[in-house]
This record gives sequence, structure tokens and C-alpha cells, in this order.
Amino acid sequence: MILDNAPYLYVDHKYGTTKITLIEAPGPDDWMGVYRRALICQNQHPVHEPSSEWIARILRARHSPIRKACYSFEFEDIPSNTSTHLARHKHADAYVGSLRVDRITPEYLKKLMKSFGKNIDGDSAPRVSPTSMIYDTNAEEIQVFMNKRLCYQASELTRLIAEGMKRLVIRETPEMKSLLIPMCERCGGICYEMKPCGRWKGIV
Repeated sequence: MILDNAPYLYVDHKYGTTKITLIEAPGPDDWMGVYRRALICQNQHPVHEPSSEWIARILRARHSPIRKACYSFEFEDIPSNTSTHLARHKHADAYVGSLRVDRITPEYLKKLMKSFGKNIDGDSAPRVSPTSMIYDTNAEEIQVFMNKRLCYQASELTRLIAEGMKRLVIRETPEMKSLLIPMCERCGGICYEMKPCGRWKGIV
């Protein structure tokens, strides 16, 4: 569920509900920074702000200056094993809440006990234990992330989380709408996965 003009949404899944908040997104100054870096490669300097059309073109091309445009998400009650799927992406930084007994609060321990039984503790918590995370990424990596995590070979819960992130990004950066897609769509209907889901013909 996404609320009008709210920077957050809720994703319901079989383990509970995860709240995703887009806490930072690129603004005019950031896109000017992208523009400036793109032009300096041609020994030029900007004389005006980049147009929406130009932003869409450089995003689609995935040229390196778009790494200056950054997005940060905060997750509340994301399953721990799902957080590791996000953390694997090289050009992103994940700050994940610890499950260590000496790091969790009494309130969080009560949440674990309520979900998994009174004898649970952080060191024996199941892989789906809810945790918190801040996830920093950029306009290049978010496309790579979506190529992989919107794929039907990704876990169902990870796809749900990715869909929520996608909606928040597109609302802030409409130029991303056609770019946050599974890899098979980016490749024109060709699947390069080792075990294709069957939506498109794979490469033998």
C-alpha cells in the first residue's frame, strides 16, 4: 500500500508487514551534479539545468555520472534473509540491524518472542526474523538491482520488496519508469539466467 504524497509504503507478506521509506532521493542539485560530470568528460561546463529528456537518456545509457544521483531507503521489519539479498549488490551499502543478543533492545527481543516463542533469542532467531536496515544506492545500481530482483528467479518476498522500492523511486524520478525492469525485458525478451523461469526463451 502506498499513500498519496507519502515517502513510504507498506508491503504485506506471509511473515508480516515491511515498511519502506525513501529517505533520500536526487533533487535538482544532484541532477546538476550528474550533468556537470557528464559534460566535463567533453571538456565542457553546464550553462543551464539538465532537461528531463536528457536525464532520461543518460539514465538509459547508464553512463557513470549517474552514480552521483543517490537513493536511500529505510526498512522496518524486513525479514533478515531478505536483507541479505539487498546487501549483495556491490555498488550499494546496507546497514542492517543486528540480531546479536548484546545488541538488540528488550523491545525487539519481545517482538521476536511474540513471533517465534518465549525461548527465542537473537542468536537462535529464524532467518525470517524482522530487522531494520538503511540501504544506500545510486541511479546506476538501482537499475542493476531491479534487473536481478524483479526477475522471477528471485525469491517472491524479495520481488515484493523490489516492487515497493520501484514505486517510490518512480514517483521521485519519473524518468526511471521504463528502466526498473527485469533483465529479460532489458535484453529484449532474451533470458540469460542459468535456469530460466519460462517467461522468455533462454540461451542454450
